[in-house]
Amino acid sequence: MFDKKLLATLRLHNSSITSIETFYLPSSLNCKLGESDVKQFPLFNPSFITADESGILIWWNITTRRPLGIWKAHDDVILTVKQLGLKWHSSSVSNANVPETNDSFGQLLTHSKDGTIKIWKLIDILNYESLEFTYTGLLKKQLSDDICRVMPPLLFQMPVNNLNFSNIDINFTGFLITPATIESEGFDIYVLDITQQEEHKKLRRLVNNYQLRNDSENETVDHEVKTDLTKRKGTGVIMKIIWLNEDQFAIGFESGELAIFRLSSNLGEFIVENKLKNDMLVGNPITAISFDRIQNRLLWASTGSKLCILNILELTPFVVELKHKGVSDIAVDSSSVGLITWDGYVRFYDYCDDGTLRFASKTRRRAPAISTSKEAIEFNDENTRINAMDIQRASVIKFTMKQVDPAQNKLAKVFYTNGRCKNVVKRNRENIYGEQWMFVGYHDGNVSINSII
Repeated sequence: MFDKKLLATLRLHNSSITSIETFYLPSSLNCKLGESDVKQFPLFNPSFITADESGILIWWNITTRRPLGIWKAHDDVILTVKQLGLKWHSSSVSNANVPETNDSFGQLLTHSKDGTIKIWKLIDILNYESLEFTYTGLLKKQLSDDICRVMPPLLFQMPVNNLNFSNIDINFTGFLITPATIESEGFDIYVLDITQQEEHKKLRRLVNNYQLRNDSENETVDHEVKTDLTKRKGTGVIMKIIWLNEDQFAIGFESGELAIFRLSSNLGEFIVENKLKNDMLVGNPITAISFDRIQNRLLWASTGSKLCILNILELTPFVVELKHKGVSDIAVDSSSVGLITWDGYVRFYDYCDDGTLRFASKTRRRAPAISTSKEAIEFNDENTRINAMDIQRASVIKFTMKQVDPAQNKLAKVFYTNGRCKNVVKRNRENIYGEQWMFVGYHDGNVSINSII
């Protein structure tokens, strides 16, 4: 049963929250599952980053609920924020998710409607074996005239198609997918390696303006009878992009179609294959997509009242009928799903044994605290009241990864990274890594922090 507890509501943004990303920092602790040193892995301190319509980024400390840094990253709406160099694996030992890092760890990718992709360096890794690190100087800086003049180091920048509001996505190995440079119906794939000394070697385009084919013998189509009113010519523009693993990704289109592709290499030439095309939501543009990497479940929704769930190993999708139209964001973990709908509520669902969803609860429409925005307080007429209710709607949602719960996993031992391998960490310190948090951003700029029980 999904349960949550409100911890705080943060108020620094003056514009609508458009994206939230968890940013994990190395801790002084390691964990070992069983007696084998091979299963030893680091534990991370979660923090999170919020982005808004004005291009501001705020990096938050969960424990102190204060900003670690604030800076003006872009000149328009920020569409994508993603930590690089970190991915999670489900351990064979229950109740543990094991991290893996690479040379990009400590970097943050942002993408905006202003037509740029940027990569920032938030921390310097001094020792990759122990993950010893230092901050890059962006700490507790305050806004000055709504613009923070202190920024983290900008490592890389590139232009990107800004003809629609699609996000972009990059996987663990540096393969970047964006809408095609000229046409938003197709996509480009790049390989990004900013460790290269020569500028022209940092970015290489592998696939140029690939568009969904309807006659590929490799694709599987799930047919459903459609009326003439819901038919569209072509797929329309790309709406959502998400990597599923190192070589597979999914794209949702304006037509309501969702396609899964596979990127393969043959003698140095990269080839895109259409693995699956699903048209269950045709007639309603795809507005939200998420992937549960632990359970291998892909979820997507649209402007309509249906939610689709697909196990990418079995490739058997099914539809959940919702009691509301329009899903703007989806967050998933291994047992629960959070949806933000166009009416401004956050609705939570639990997975049933057969993989379907069961409604659990919903939050209040407005941020769970007294708003500081004037529009939310002053009601001069009916139009003002409607606008005030509109800005208090939820916009984005994000869960942290539950790392390991020593209280449930008796094989887990937590210890300091100074060579001592016996369980010397206090029990209350261990429990921090068995916890999970949820963040919800609102249109009035507020952000709520909730603990998940």
